[in-house]
Amino acid sequence: MTKFRKIDLKNLGDKSSLKKTKFTKVITENYDAEETDLLPSVYKNVVHIGKDVIYGDVFIAYDGNPNIFTIYFGEAGDEFKDNGE
Repeated sequence: MTKFRKIDLKNLGDKSSLKKTKFTKVITENYDAEETDLLPSVYKNVVHIGKDVIYGDVFIAYDGNPNIFTIYFGEAGDEFKDNGE
């Protein structure tokens, strides 16, 4: 069974020095990877699903329905670090 964890930022120390997750590319409806400046904070849910050799970290982002999502590439920040639970 998969265990899902919510990252508890208060256990990571000084929040001002945290490295924040960045999206750099988005997969468009034409299946192209285009530059983006969209921030992960516009979504209710961001899931790090792996790492691509060329594009970096891979994320899916969605609001209410997890079956309707957008795929992003970028750099995972401290939000995704294991907090020791």
